[in-house]
Amino acid sequence: MANTIANAVTAKLSLTAATRKTLLQILAPNYQRVKVLGWSVFFDEEIGDATPANPVLVSIGKQSGGTGTANTPVKRTVGSETLQVTAKDNFSTAATTTVMESKLINAQTGYEVLFPLGQEIILAGGELFGIDVTPGVTISTGGLNAVANILFEE
Repeated sequence: MANTIANAVTAKLSLTAATRKTLLQILAPNYQRVKVLGWSVFFDEEIGDATPANPVLVSIGKQSGGTGTANTPVKRTVGSETLQVTAKDNFSTAATTTVMESKLINAQTGYEVLFPLGQEIILAGGELFGIDVTPGVTISTGGLNAVANILFEE
C-alpha cells in the first residue's frame, strides 16, 4: 500500500423490490494489497410517500463473479501515481458475496462507515470487495434508487 487514497462512486442506480443487486465492487490489483477505509450507501425514497418502502438489507464483503459496468475510481491525493484498483458498478448479475457485515437501513436515509485506524478491511492481490443491497418486498410508489461509495488506499 503506497498511501494513495481514492474512492469509487456510483451514479444513482435503480433498485427492484426484493431483488439482490451488487451496487459497487473494487478489484485489488494482482500482487498488491488494498486497504478498504470505508463505505457508504444512500437511498432516495421520498419522505411522505403514500407507500413507504421496507428497510433495505445492505451487505458488504469479499466477492466473486457478477456482471457489472466499468467504473473509474478517482484519486483523492496528489501525486502522479496511476491507480491500479479497478471497479465495476450497476451489476446486472449480482456477485457472490462472503458477507462481512450486514445492516437494515431505512430507505429514506443511508449509512456510512469509516473504519477506525487498524480495523480497516485488507484485500489481498486479486481480491474483490463490494456492496450488495436487497430492498424489501415493498418499495416506494416513485421507485427506489441508491448511490454507493467505497473509500480505499492502495
